[in-house]
Amino acid sequence: MRTELTCKNVRTEARQAGDYVFELKVFSKQAKDVASDSSKTNSVKIQPLDPSKIQEFFSTQPIYQEPSILKPLPTANQNSGATPTNGDTILLNWKIIKPDQIKELKLIGRAPDGSVTSELKRYDFSQGIPQALKEVCQIEDELICKNVPTDARKPGDYIFELTVVPQKEAGEPIISAKTDTIKIQPNLVPLKIVNFKINGQDAPTKYIVPINPGKPSKAVTLSWQVEGGKDLKVELLPAPGTVPSVGSISYPIIQQPSSQTLTLKVTNAAAQEISRSVILETLNPTPVPSSTPPLVLPKLPLPRPTPSPPKPSVSPSTAVPSPVPKATTASPSPSPSASPS
Repeated sequence: MRTELTCKNVRTEARQAGDYVFELKVFSKQAKDVASDSSKTNSVKIQPLDPSKIQEFFSTQPIYQEPSILKPLPTANQNSGATPTNGDTILLNWKIIKPDQIKELKLIGRAPDGSVTSELKRYDFSQGIPQALKEVCQIEDELICKNVPTDARKPGDYIFELTVVPQKEAGEPIISAKTDTIKIQPNLVPLKIVNFKINGQDAPTKYIVPINPGKPSKAVTLSWQVEGGKDLKVELLPAPGTVPSVGSISYPIIQQPSSQTLTLKVTNAAAQEISRSVILETLNPTPVPSSTPPLVLPKLPLPRPTPSPPKPSVSPSTAVPSPVPKATTASPSPSPSASPS
């Protein structure tokens, strides 16, 4: 007959992290409802498993260039593990220790103001590396993923957040990490006004439109074409405002003399702009009779001749005879003496 019962390594249901006290009670066959003896263990602690930790999380480069032509994003089966062409999309790298504790990874991209710019992606690790990451991730002592493609391709600023969902979620802290701000610069195409025309002719600096106030108003046809890539803002000012990159409108002309400046303005996503202006001047070629009476000069009297002062009269008695010139007798010129023969 045995005198003692020895039991070893008896399994319990305690599996979660925490403090436990176990109690053992003994019941006799004669008194099954009342314990004949009992004993308790000291407090037993189950330590939580070391959680996963994100050691590294960053983009392959801080600045990307928007591609001139957007190619379709590769699917899981198309991704060969090679680094995609720079500018196709933002690529991410990360390293996580204790990968066996990972249940799921969540990846989301936001703008600096918190708005979502890259939709939430979930990667289920309950069965190992998911298919979408098989070509870019490997597990040894750590989970290392390189050149993970995102759907961020448009110009702007992005901040990505990676969150680890542990196998045992109850009581486990959330493990997450964020990248620095990653920028995609727009692929700028030089701005160009291909043409800007009035009635089919290149718009000069000043365009004169003859008018006749007595006739109905008429219009001129404005047409234009500009280039500069995507996200262009084209304006025809002061009216009608925003217009397409290529177009034409009928612009009414007021049948009164006036002058106004029309400007075709083009702005791209980087706030660069060019413009071209034309002065549209309406002119009445028929002179308008003036309502002001002509200037009439006053008639001035003709000047009278100034009379000469009277000459003094001379009496006969006092008249002084004019001296009579004396006759002068000419003296004969001496004859030349005859020369002796």
